[in-house]
Amino acid sequence: MKVSKIITLIIWAVCACCLVITNDSIWVITGRALFWVLLVSHLLEFVIYLPKLRKMDGSMPVYFINIMLFGIVYWNEIRPADNPD
Repeated sequence: MKVSKIITLIIWAVCACCLVITNDSIWVITGRALFWVLLVSHLLEFVIYLPKLRKMDGSMPVYFINIMLFGIVYWNEIRPADNPD
């Protein structure tokens, strides 16, 4: 697994932990906010790339999970070589 994916998973884990911590310190509040920003941005990213994903071979649930977890890091691994966007 690439370092960028490991870092992304650590960020997700820390942010998810902030959802269950009852302390209201600035770090916990920031972690909660970052969790929701990541969730919404990755959902939007999936919707934006959905037409391209449908043209590719592969499992849509796997694409969804990986884009929700890794976002553009995953897209850079799977995007077609002939399409630079």
